[in-house]
Amino acid sequence: MSDRLTAYIGGARVGWFTHASGTKTVFTFDDAWRSRARRMELSLSMPVGHRRRTS
Repeated sequence: MSDRLTAYIGGARVGWFTHASGTKTVFTFDDAWRSRARRMELSLSMPVGHRRRTS
């Protein structure tokens, strides 16, 4: 089973956190967020240039 939490900023979908049993949590940026001209970085350790981040 997989759990998914969608993240929004100012009503715009940024991406989602996914956690499957026995695995690490993964954050995946939404492609629409990544292509926005006025997007912002969420964290220095999670640059928008990388589509997926595992923690």
